[in-house]
Amino acid sequence: MAGSVSAEVWLNQRRWDALEESLKAQGSNIERHLQDYLIKLYNETVPFDQWLQIENAITKEELESAQAAEDQKVYAAFHIREHGHDSIFSTGNGEEFLDVAIRLRHYVRGGASAVRGDFSHHFYKTQSITRERFDELAALRLENTGKVTGAFEIDLDAGWCSALNLADGWQTFKIKDVSTAAYHADRPRSIQRGEQWRKLVDYLYGRDIEPQTFGPVETRGIRPLMEGDLSFSDEIVLSGHELNFKYDFINDEARREVLGTMVDCPEPGDGLDILCHYDAARQDTGSGLSLTLYRHDGLEQRSFSYPLGKEERALLRKQMEADCLGRTGQTLNGYYAQLDLERGESPPELKGGYQKAAGRCGVLHR
Repeated sequence: MAGSVSAEVWLNQRRWDALEESLKAQGSNIERHLQDYLIKLYNETVPFDQWLQIENAITKEELESAQAAEDQKVYAAFHIREHGHDSIFSTGNGEEFLDVAIRLRHYVRGGASAVRGDFSHHFYKTQSITRERFDELAALRLENTGKVTGAFEIDLDAGWCSALNLADGWQTFKIKDVSTAAYHADRPRSIQRGEQWRKLVDYLYGRDIEPQTFGPVETRGIRPLMEGDLSFSDEIVLSGHELNFKYDFINDEARREVLGTMVDCPEPGDGLDILCHYDAARQDTGSGLSLTLYRHDGLEQRSFSYPLGKEERALLRKQMEADCLGRTGQTLNGYYAQLDLERGESPPELKGGYQKAAGRCGVLHR
């Protein structure tokens, strides 16, 4: 360790071996005990004023060293979707769009030089990050400090690639166009980097498409949702003109049969949020379940949707009505009206169900 000194001690080999064996049985070793003893001796022996001065100086030096190392780092941020799986990570390699385009071409074209695994495995010195951290790095990229060399969103399932341009913001291209541009930029192999950039930009000029966003991945199992599959978690949240009900499946077997294995929780502590929506304007359940898979360390989340059929929506409408009555003592419409009144917003315009007008009820067609 920098700024440290070592000390040499002597002990008969037989004594050393016996002591080492005994400490090993306790899950320790001689070096660890000696290190702990030195720290204890230092803490107990050095006068407090001197101890405090030394500790403050060491802490300051460590912080300055860490900051200097951080200042030397450059980052690139990635959000990649492939096979319905989202990988959000940063690298410390300083990748730019040119590098990513060439690497993407090698991946989609395959061949002997291709790295095994998904595209996210083609990057080195990676660190998983949250989507919030990704957005922070993207904002830092636009500040043009040189700290972030690129921010990229790539959906291999949908076939598009977005890169954050300093002047124009997010620019999105079809992956096949990025691959072709990389082919031109990488020929011949001895070409200078500036010329590579020129060829890449020239080919992609005018080929950008409408900005894309990551939508939830649709998932299905081997059977539809049936009565008794879901248990109410006793949570109802108002959002816009919707009441969101949080549900859980009664067991893992039912969840896999209905939702499939894409939303399995691979590690202990992982979790799956299941939301069903009641639309007060339409007076009906939403078109699907919203599913969010959370990793136990909070570094990753994936969004899925389960489309509801007509019978499933009717089943859920009945269950949500019963759960709302049991939880609040009110109907869905009554509870929504109460929450809406509390937040002081005007009621939604009805787009389904029945609406009173001129003293009679009329059916509003969707």
